[in-house]
Amino acid sequence: MDISNFTDSARNVLTSSSTLAIQNQNSEITSYHIINRMLEKKDNLIYQLLIKMDVEVEKLKVVILDEINSFPQVTSTTGMRFSKDVEQVLEESEKLSKNMKDQYISVEHLFLRYFGLCS
Repeated sequence: MDISNFTDSARNVLTSSSTLAIQNQNSEITSYHIINRMLEKKDNLIYQLLIKMDVEVEKLKVVILDEINSFPQVTSTTGMRFSKDVEQVLEESEKLSKNMKDQYISVEHLFLRYFGLCS
């Protein structure tokens, strides 16, 4: 997976997900880390889409953060990697972007894969 294939926004989500995992001393970057970062700002498209779908986003964020906080902690976070499910979502998002004839993988592609809105 080539990071240059992602939009700036998607790269920022992935980078800040890694930072969150390191701060929490988690052994890998999970879907929870990524979704947490996708919902970080109230003015972003994903947050607004979930609001339109009648999702209580702030409650969802609490549940996600509780899950992240329940992960085992490790003393060394060197060699941080994506979990298997994240790797799969990233690969599927790349395929989706190609099918949609988009040049880059965006946060929206990740969203569609995570929330099962596109097969």
